[in-house]
Amino acid sequence: MAKLGALQRLSQYPMIEQFLTIKVIPNAPKTIVVGRMDDGTWKIKVKAVPQKEKANKELIRFLSKKLGVAKNDISITSGETSRLKRVRVSNCSAEDVQLLGE
Repeated sequence: MAKLGALQRLSQYPMIEQFLTIKVIPNAPKTIVVGRMDDGTWKIKVKAVPQKEKANKELIRFLSKKLGVAKNDISITSGETSRLKRVRVSNCSAEDVQLLGE
């Protein structure tokens, strides 16, 4: 996926928010997108342990890199202590989200 610069991104897409449902699998050898489940939930393995917010921080770092947005544009709105999370991503298009699996 080609990454867009911040100014180019803002000129091409309106400022919008995307909400993702993500099932996190901690303690993986590396952080990767496994795919999507039948209900549309993204399944992501993270290399961090689920202690002291480490897995959440790794998820945010990974999504930031994959989607080309700043880390502070990503927040976990529910499920901070659960494997099933609801994540808000600002400044991101639906098309960008669909590219997560590639």
